[in-house]
Amino acid sequence: MADNHVGKREFWRGVTDCLPVSIAAAFFAITYGTVAAEKGLTFLEGMLLTSLVFAGASQFLALQFWDDPLPFVTIVLVVLAVNFRHILYGASISRKLNNFKTWQKFAAFFFLTDPNFALAEHRHEKKREGKDDPGLTPAYYFGTAFTLFVPWFFASAIGLLFGGLIENPEAVGIDFILPLYFLVFTVGLSSQARPNWMPVVVSAGVASTIAFLTIGSPWHISAGALVGVLVGAIIGLPKEELEQ
Repeated sequence: MADNHVGKREFWRGVTDCLPVSIAAAFFAITYGTVAAEKGLTFLEGMLLTSLVFAGASQFLALQFWDDPLPFVTIVLVVLAVNFRHILYGASISRKLNNFKTWQKFAAFFFLTDPNFALAEHRHEKKREGKDDPGLTPAYYFGTAFTLFVPWFFASAIGLLFGGLIENPEAVGIDFILPLYFLVFTVGLSSQARPNWMPVVVSAGVASTIAFLTIGSPWHISAGALVGVLVGAIIGLPKEELEQ
């Protein structure tokens, strides 16, 4: 009974922590639904894409290349480039899932997104620092996943059903929601989770900009992620190793 009470408390804590990001993501999902409807996707096709993929940036990029005939290989490569960061997310978070059952681990990786990855890392960090906190628990993680997925699902439906009423989405700044979302998310959570976050963010931004100007989209996202990880790894090395 006590474990059940703790589980419920952890679940609702995850809901509370993730709610602000979820509200922002809901507007992002409405934008996705609007663009999907403009591209000619049916309501069922749009909802299947948002449910099975559940990755906003990848969904948007896939829609940019959505045409007849469908360039399947191009879309796969573009999504791979954008979602390469999830390989790094998975490698990091997999070490923190020791108290997850096997099916919970599979579910956790399906629902792995930028927001709940950051929240999970932050939660684990608090436990590692010896604070009075249970650390990353399945109930907490799936509380964040629930808070992201459910609004995302219904907001996508709203966009698909009513997004066509917006004749010129760019005129009201809908096309800027994606970069604004990532900017606020990065500054808000990175500064809380890591003391040396600024060099990582700056180096990733510079590398991404250079790659965008030379190689082009969408590979600048992977380039920025790789450079950011490299800088983060160097900063995290013990001083004695850096001096060798």
